[in-house]
Amino acid sequence: MYSLIDPVVPITPGASGVHGITADDVVDAPTIEEFLSIVEPNNLDRGEIVIVAHKADFDLQYVGPHIGNLVGTICTLKCARKIYPDADDHKLQTLRYALNLRVEAADAHSALEMSRSASPASETDAGQRPRLEGLMEISKAPTHITKMGFGKHKGVKLTDLPTITSTGS
Repeated sequence: MYSLIDPVVPITPGASGVHGITADDVVDAPTIEEFLSIVEPNNLDRGEIVIVAHKADFDLQYVGPHIGNLVGTICTLKCARKIYPDADDHKLQTLRYALNLRVEAADAHSALEMSRSASPASETDAGQRPRLEGLMEISKAPTHITKMGFGKHKGVKLTDLPTITSTGS
């Protein structure tokens, strides 16, 4: 199930610049409490729930307390950094176009769409794990950033950055 959520706090221009969602986009959206009451309440108790989000740790702080049977998260940002290390950047919109995802404008921020199109399954001794488990495994691992992601050295390997020495005064 997918829905934009009314955060019940103002959406700043800076936040809109990051994710492309404005206050107008969520004017008719439910709050998290309303959304969870719309989802058939029994569905939340029937099975294990995995949250899929771009930068999942951020969303988890808001959604996690409302879901008792949460078993994990899939962070599409971490997955993208691992699976597509040479992408121009790992912003959801950039990945949407790089992966040629066909999503409606209203769903353009859907990390779920990216997770559906990505991810080779991880291998184990018993064969291949389901895609979901492989993505959850990637999401748990620490992120190892190897290239500068911004500024005049964007795209340069960290090991290739010029060293700055202090002369001290």
